[in-house]
Formats: sequence, structure tokens, C-alpha cells
Amino acid sequence: AWLSTGLALAQPASMGDAVDPVDTAPGDGIRVTLGAGLGVAPDYEGSDYYEPVPLWNLSVGNLYHPKTYVQVFGPRLRSNFIPDDHWRLGVAGQFIRKRDDVHNDRVDDLQSVDASAMLGLVGGYDFLAAPDQDLVLEIEARQDVANDNGFLATIRGVYGGRLTESWRMFASVGSTWADDDYMNSYFGIDAAGAAASGLAQFNADEGFKDVNF
Repeated sequence: AWLSTGLALAQPASMGDAVDPVDTAPGDGIRVTLGAGLGVAPDYEGSDYYEPVPLWNLSVGNLYHPKTYVQVFGPRLRSNFIPDDHWRLGVAGQFIRKRDDVHNDRVDDLQSVDASAMLGLVGGYDFLAAPDQDLVLEIEARQDVANDNGFLATIRGVYGGRLTESWRMFASVGSTWADDDYMNSYFGIDAAGAAASGLAQFNADEGFKDVNF
């Protein structure tokens, strides 16, 4: 799970699905948000060893409609380019760093997994579409375009609302499905890996790999 604090506060979320706040601030003109902080994250997916990581929030909102935006939040890219109060559609991205030189010696004996650059689309529907409230159901699909480490599809619900003029709250719950290529890249152990690490061989099939909130 990601845990973070700093100039831009973020909720805990899984490494694969860092929560990306919905922009609910009304107003005219393009809005730019800059935030930086420090978080902790597992040194590889599935690890119970956490280490410090930088955390940033860079977003440009109200591009040509109050609900249009581009945001980089930690290792995630999200956007919406549909000028509509309810419908959402944009580009999505995610960077997953290389698994190499990790804390667990037996996992470290396995073959390294190259970094993944996941790129795809995110679409959804906002059931409230109020100036200061959102309730969004969305689906995000992304494929590794760097090293063929597989495909991910996430379904999530996100609520964002204004508590006061200065405070907002956001909550999200979702789950991510991964294909065979992704599961075997990050969780599979072949014969050579088993011999090198002493871990049992394991063929990781496609399926839902996590539930996140």
C-alpha cells in the first residue's frame, strides 16, 4: 500500500492504483496544481518491505470545460478530454519500476523484471456532476508498451466532495484484473527461477490481482 504525506496530501492506495483525486473545484480559467511530498511503497509488488519514495501531484484542470484535466499523481497519469458534465474519457498511464536488487534475498535471486510503461485509456460516468461533488464509476485499461509485461484493467468507484472552502475529501474503491503475461512477469516462478531461489515453481494465471481502497 502507498502511504504518503506532504504539501499535497494523498490517501493510502495500492502500488498499482494510487488514488487520483477528482478535481471538484469550480471556477473560471485553467487551474494548475503543484504538490510534492514523501511516501513509502513496497520495493516490489507483493513485498512486505517498504522504502521511501518521492510523491508529486502535477495537474492542469478546466482545460476547456470544468471536468477536463491532465494529472500526474505519483507514478500515474490520468486525464479527461470529454467536455461533458457526466461522461469521462482520457489517456491513462502508469510507471512500474524495475524489480531488481530487492530486500528479499530469495526474490532477488529470481530473474529481474524490467520496468513497465503502461499506457491506455480511462473512461467513466459521473452520477452527480455537481460543481463541488463527484461520484464516478470508471474503467481503466492499459498495456505495457516498453517491455511487454502485460495488460491491466481496473474498475473503480470514486467519490470527491468539498467539506469546507478550504478542505476536500476523496474516497475510492476498486479492483484490478491482470492477464497471463503480467501475472507471470511479476508473480510467476519458472524452473530456472526455482532452482536459483529455492522457491517452488509457480504459474500465475490471469485474474483479479488486488482490491484497493
